[in-house]
Parts: sequence; structure tokens; C-alpha cells
Amino acid sequence: MKRGGPLRRKTRLRAVGKKAKRDREELELTGAVVRLRSSNKCEAQVPGVCTGAGQHIHHRKLRSQGGDNLAKSLLHVCFKCHRYIHDHPAESYERGWLIRAFDASADAT
Repeated sequence: MKRGGPLRRKTRLRAVGKKAKRDREELELTGAVVRLRSSNKCEAQVPGVCTGAGQHIHHRKLRSQGGDNLAKSLLHVCFKCHRYIHDHPAESYERGWLIRAFDASADAT
């Protein structure tokens, strides 16, 4: 390995696919609806954690588990509550901040 020179990529960066671009655009539109619904306030309101201001759009059903960008599937949460939701999954499933991939009945709520 050469040292001292600038780092150079050996492979080209992959272009963003049409589906990824469409998903991002869809999330931007739906995110605006979620922000209006929440009045830019955190929808989780974890006691002793919450900062109050909504900053992140959180998918209740994780995207990796088939979650979508529908407004009913999203929450507007502050950074600290978002971190708490992912750090405490058992409580998050119980409170509805997360939805299990196999729970079809929860999709309707």
C-alpha cells in the first residue's frame, strides 16, 4: 500500500437506482404530511428522554422488514427518542413505536 498520497477509489460509485430515487421522493412527500400531523413535535414523548421537537421521520415497521412510506407507518420523533426506540425494542414494540414484520394486524392501525 502506498502511503502519503491521496486516497483513490478502485471502483466507481454506484448510481442511485430509479426505485431508490422514487422511495426517497415518496418519503419526502409523506414526511411533509407527518410533520403537519405532529405540528413539528415529537410523537413518541419518551419521559425523561424527549427534547420535544420532531427532527426525524421514524418507520414503525423497519424498511428492512417490508416497512412502507405511508403516513400511518411513520412517526415524527426527536433524535433522543429515535435513539431510545431502537435501543429499547421490547418497550418500543409494546408501545407501538415499532411494528413486527410478521404482524399484519398492526399495519391497519
